Amino acid sequence: MLVDELDVPEEVREILRSEGIEELYPPQAEAVEAISSGRNVVVSIPTASGKSLVGYFGVLRAFSRGMRSIYIVPLRALAMEKYEELSRFGCIGMKVALAIGDYDIPPDHLRGADVIVATCEKVDAITRVDPGFISGIGVVVADEIHLITSPDRGPTLEMVLSKIRWLNPEAQIIGLSATIGNPEEVAEWLNASLVVSDFRPIPLHLGVYDGITLQLDDGRAMRVPRDRTVVGNLVRTTVEEGGQVLIFVSQRRHAESLSLTIGRVLERIIPEEEREALREFAAELERMGGLGKDLAKRAERGACFHHAGLTNEMRKTVENAFRRGLLKVIVATPTLAAGINLPARVVILKSFRRFDGWSNQPIPAWEVKQMLGRAGRPGYDPYGIGVIVAENGHWAEFAWENYIFSDVEPIESHLSSPHALRVHALSLIASRLAWDMKTLLRIFSGTFFAHTVGVDAMRDVLEEVLNFLADNGFVSERGGKYHPTPLGERTSHLYLDPLTVMYFRRAYESDHYSDFAVLHLVSLTPDMLPFRAGRREIETLYTYIAAERLYYSTYEVEEDTYFNAVKTAAVLSAWMDERSQDEIKDMFSVYPGDLHGRVQTAEWLIYGMESIAGLFGWRHAGRLRDLRLRVRHGVREDLLPLIAIPGVGRVRARVLHNHGYTDAARVAEATPEEIARLPGMGPKVAKSIVEGARKLVGRRG
Repeated sequence: MLVDELDVPEEVREILRSEGIEELYPPQAEAVEAISSGRNVVVSIPTASGKSLVGYFGVLRAFSRGMRSIYIVPLRALAMEKYEELSRFGCIGMKVALAIGDYDIPPDHLRGADVIVATCEKVDAITRVDPGFISGIGVVVADEIHLITSPDRGPTLEMVLSKIRWLNPEAQIIGLSATIGNPEEVAEWLNASLVVSDFRPIPLHLGVYDGITLQLDDGRAMRVPRDRTVVGNLVRTTVEEGGQVLIFVSQRRHAESLSLTIGRVLERIIPEEEREALREFAAELERMGGLGKDLAKRAERGACFHHAGLTNEMRKTVENAFRRGLLKVIVATPTLAAGINLPARVVILKSFRRFDGWSNQPIPAWEVKQMLGRAGRPGYDPYGIGVIVAENGHWAEFAWENYIFSDVEPIESHLSSPHALRVHALSLIASRLAWDMKTLLRIFSGTFFAHTVGVDAMRDVLEEVLNFLADNGFVSERGGKYHPTPLGERTSHLYLDPLTVMYFRRAYESDHYSDFAVLHLVSLTPDMLPFRAGRREIETLYTYIAAERLYYSTYEVEEDTYFNAVKTAAVLSAWMDERSQDEIKDMFSVYPGDLHGRVQTAEWLIYGMESIAGLFGWRHAGRLRDLRLRVRHGVREDLLPLIAIPGVGRVRARVLHNHGYTDAARVAEATPEEIARLPGMGPKVAKSIVEGARKLVGRRG
């Protein structure tokens, strides 16, 4: 099918042609025809075969018919990427909105959007607050639909799709994935047409490297001497031939160390004319401070590391440099494989076992296929090679049998877990979509779990969940009918696990308050992913316990959970004490990206605790607002009057305060010239700060 034959406006065809797309790949054409029929569609085709364009066609087709769409993705970073790509079609008047923020209130700007790009958690939150929002949606694209099999976000994605089908049976569902082991079953669940293909525009060869020989699945065998990095000669050969390399490792420290040693391999082969561009790029990273300095040391040699500990700015900068061909190698943890478009000629999986808390276990085949499938860039590479590194003959044989020649695992539902049912049963009752066991089971009967196992399999655990919700005041039960209480309604709208609120109650029932005690409390909840406390840190963490009166004692909580929460509270306290990211990394071995993630979660949980406290009449509720703001901005209490000024963060606020500008009113009285003379303040920044302060004071006046 030619691009000229697509049922989209000419402006869209022009955009596609400008990107070199003149004709659709066979599986794309098949998927487009299926979508044009108006039926639900499940598309299971390899990475780099154009799944995104299929999803975009569904969105564009809906827009041309006056329908709105939701494009669901698993990660915020992927949401940003899809938002930017879909925004290209603004030329036809299509308005694209991004929804990845606060959980409890759907932003007003979503109502005017033609396409909403959102994480599944955000869509779930919207349906809790306003189920009617879904009635105006014509198309729902579920990207990376195989993540239903994830124990963490899978139940939410599954419930989102099930609720959309319950609330709006006419909405067209388009599921996209490269790794579905049981696509027929998924398509049957969604009553969808199925498009399955192994077509790839760029041939992909998979193989195993044992440190001596690279054996490929087409029978070719190449002797590649190992170096001290094991994979250095594989990298060198690829780069010398004009290709780029992605290397996946299991741990961050391995990504950092390997990228440094790989850089020493690259510096001998990168042409001089490229070195100046790399030095400029390294200087850009250096200016970011913190891990940017570590990245810069490697970048000037053509390699970088990539993991979730980087800030969003660092990650995006590294990814863009790789896309431009400036960086030759990225050594990453598997977070990079989760849907972000960053292919390379050669992808190397250096370690396929991962620590699960007890021992190193082989990772699932679908994860391996996701990583290796990134090999081969359409328009750049004549082929792609995915390589698994094996330590010895035993693991080489394991890799061939379990990864190269095996199919990916079938998708399985994790919706029957007590945590998932606790959260989603309350949301259905609080949204008035269900009111008794019968209606709950009717809604759950539309889930993938019910399709594969049967809804009766969750009846017993669902009864236990309903008893828990009733016994603890989240719902009231009268004559077999369930009604949300104010507590249950607020808990659901805040997107909190009811068990989290049970932790909050310990504080509400106490007359005691301290910032650290609250931070420890929210860090204990199931909604927080705490930092892991190492055995060597326990003695230091005891000093916090001795100095603070906490809401829970070491006898009431499992030991690891307790100390993980103490460490998390200590990190957040250091952040609020205006410690720099470098200092926090040195003190606690916590990376900036991880710090920012926990800061966002802690702010949300404190907001939830603050919002619910009024229902219990807790006299310390007012103190939570200041704590929340301090966590958000990473400041001491004396800077709170300054951070309300637009453009004033923790660093500028401290400079202003140290020079006598202790609140917005004093800043508003100053001239831009006076502020510009302060350290780190230029004329443009100073003018903006003074104007912002004057507007703020004017509003208050």
